[in-house]
Amino acid sequence: MKKRRIASKKRTQGQAHSQPDAYTTFRGQEKMERAQIWSIDVLLAVVIFISIMIIFYVTINAKETPSLKDLQTEAKFIDAELEKNEGIAFIENDVVDSAKLDAFTQEASVNYDDVKEELGIVGDFCIYFEDENGYLIVLEDNRTGIGTGELVNISDVPCGTPMP
Repeated sequence: MKKRRIASKKRTQGQAHSQPDAYTTFRGQEKMERAQIWSIDVLLAVVIFISIMIIFYVTINAKETPSLKDLQTEAKFIDAELEKNEGIAFIENDVVDSAKLDAFTQEASVNYDDVKEELGIVGDFCIYFEDENGYLIVLEDNRTGIGTGELVNISDVPCGTPMP
């Protein structure tokens, strides 16, 4: 009888390993489902976080381009400053004083930021002259204009560059 009990215990243990009961199978599936839900939650959180970071970055770094109306208003203001401002004025009664223009050109090339501040300009600027037909008048030092050539172009030529 003893041998039978041992054999029956072995058979029971063998059956337990070869055929899991319904409870063990259910617990395993439940753990897998929890793991899948957890990974989907993490993935969703990462996607939302990255989206918020991209929106934040784009909003902070968006450069506001001025409208044409704003630029025209600023140009009229600069024109008035170049006629009335004692330190930088070189236009008198719609006529350019060449000696004052040379002094202004020298000042703008040496102290660009100071001139920009004195004119009340926020962005970069280029002062150039046209004749009555709209053609560019080259300055005495053979340059296209007064100002920066980094971002401002006159007919696809950077402002202030020497003409060949």
